[in-house]
Amino acid sequence: MSEVNRIHAVVVASILAPPLLLGFASEDAPSPASPINASGQDDALQYGRDIRPILSDRCFLCHGPDAATQMADLRLDSFADATRELDGLAAIVPGDPEASLLFERITTDDPHDVMPPPKSGKRAISDDEIDLIRRWIEQGAEYEAHWAFG
Repeated sequence: MSEVNRIHAVVVASILAPPLLLGFASEDAPSPASPINASGQDDALQYGRDIRPILSDRCFLCHGPDAATQMADLRLDSFADATRELDGLAAIVPGDPEASLLFERITTDDPHDVMPPPKSGKRAISDDEIDLIRRWIEQGAEYEAHWAFG
C-alpha cells in the first residue's frame, strides 16, 4: 500500500469510526417510535410522521377515504371525521384518550371489539404504537396536511 493510500485510509477511518462506535455504544438511544429531543423530553408527536403510518397500515382499509370499503361510517384519515360524534361517541376526543373510542378499541382484550379485528389479517397494534397513539391524543390529536397537499 502506498503512503498516499495509507494516509487516505487513516483519514477515512478517523472520520467514520467515532460516529459508528458512538452509535453502537449508546444503549439509551431513542427508538424511531419514541421521538425524544436532546434534553430527554418528549417532542410533540406528528400525525404524518408518527401516527398516520400506523393508521394507514391497520385502519384505513376499513376507516379511510374509500367509501366502497368504509365500515361503521367512520373515517380516521381526517380530523373532522375522526372527531365527529356518532351515537354520542367520537373515535378521537382530542386531549382525552380514555374518552376516545379508537383508544378503547385498540386496547381492549375483547376479541369481538378489538381493532384491527383478528379476521382482518392485519397485525395487532403493538404496545409501543398504542403508547404513541395515546400520547398523540393527549397532545390534541392534531392532523397536519400531507406534505404533497400542503
